[in-house]
Amino acid sequence: MRPVVLQGIERSKAGLLGAEAKWKQTDGKPMANHKVARQEQVQVQEQVQGKEQYVKENKKRKFAPPTREEVKSYFAEKGFSINADTFFDYFNESGWIDSNGKPVQNWKQKAITWQSKDKTKPVKQTPYVAPQQRATIDDIERYKKLIAEM
Repeated sequence: MRPVVLQGIERSKAGLLGAEAKWKQTDGKPMANHKVARQEQVQVQEQVQGKEQYVKENKKRKFAPPTREEVKSYFAEKGFSINADTFFDYFNESGWIDSNGKPVQNWKQKAITWQSKDKTKPVKQTPYVAPQQRATIDDIERYKKLIAEM
């Protein structure tokens, strides 16, 4: 253990170093008194609260469902291959709630998602039928007569 006197001297030196650092920060001007510092702190808090309020107001934007015409014009502008009426009817009937049960916040984002899912689906192709396997009009009429005779 150190003697109490040495501990006091070390603390005194540390205090002097701290004071010098504060004086350097204020460019040799006297430190602001407590009241001024408190006023500045209150002003900063008010500015922060104002910014927080602004952010909260912007986050709480209410969703306004688009009209059918808005959806059609957006789909035409973007060149989407999906049907705009199908998209609008799907979300309008559900009250603009998505498949996960959450309210839609951005319908344009949902449209982009629908378009991307549509591109990932494989295109259904009809199987190839050779010409000799196709039924002709004469064959169809012959089948109709056979059914009528039964």
